[in-house]
Amino acid sequence: MENDIVLVKDISSSIDALDKKIDDIGNDNIINHSTIKDIEEDIARINKKIKNIDNKNRKRISIKNIKIFGTLIRLVLPYVVVSGLLFGVFAIFGDIPFVRQQQLKIAERKIVMETKSDNSASKNSYKSYVVKDSGEQDNTASVVETTKWEKKADGYYYRAVTTYYFDDQSFIDPLIKNLENKDVTDKFEGIKSRGTSTQYEKKSPKDLTDADLAKDSTIKLVYHTHDESDFIIEAQSSSQNTGGSIAYLLGAAILLFGTWGFRMEMSDFEFFETIKLIKERYPNIDIEELKKVFKDTKIKFKRVQKEQVSLIDPIDNKRSIIRGK
Repeated sequence: MENDIVLVKDISSSIDALDKKIDDIGNDNIINHSTIKDIEEDIARINKKIKNIDNKNRKRISIKNIKIFGTLIRLVLPYVVVSGLLFGVFAIFGDIPFVRQQQLKIAERKIVMETKSDNSASKNSYKSYVVKDSGEQDNTASVVETTKWEKKADGYYYRAVTTYYFDDQSFIDPLIKNLENKDVTDKFEGIKSRGTSTQYEKKSPKDLTDADLAKDSTIKLVYHTHDESDFIIEAQSSSQNTGGSIAYLLGAAILLFGTWGFRMEMSDFEFFETIKLIKERYPNIDIEELKKVFKDTKIKFKRVQKEQVSLIDPIDNKRSIIRGK
């Protein structure tokens, strides 16, 4: 800036003029007090000029830092927004990345029943799982009906394994009662399944034992239910949270890379070029060397002052300074 050069030159010339005045009083034997006063006033004026430039520098540094910070915000804001939105989506669905949330879990009961077996009694196990909506916790059951091994004309034994699927409680309850009642011969009387699948098995006589061949047809039920009155609250597992956090990081990486590519193609924003222009627009006025020269000049003035003797004329009361020997 041209005005900066003028200010620096003004201080430089003022220091040169001050130095000359000090040299002049150092060479005189008798100096009027007004000369000392003029020099002191010159020093005060130069101090004021230096202070004014220091204030300008502080102001420019503040403006420059604010603008650089604003440019940095402009650089990172799209990425912060994208990451924050993705974080919010994860939080809405109840899995905050990197934080193991407290979760409500209710008891799930697995009942296993098998006809014509010593293990026909119900078997219960306890399992906790996250409850999101009680309406989604439908009871389900699957029934596997296995026929007795039968030898066919080819000399091999065959049997059919049919699986029935149930998700209607009105059919599951009577099915369980039929399985529990040994007097009921048709366990599926009046009961409709949601779907069935049948597989056929074939084995040679050497692969079957007498116990296998003696075993009659069986029906095995696996029933999953839940009890909302039996619940616990605990932090989600580390593996579950880690999985969610990894999913967040992968999603964030994809979105951030996409945002970067979009900016490269569509935006003319150049971070480093913008920073360079800001620094060029708000440069510091460098007067450090002048400050050192001015300091040395003031020390020189103090030394010259110590070499003088102040006298007062008894007639007109005028003060004069005489060089000491």
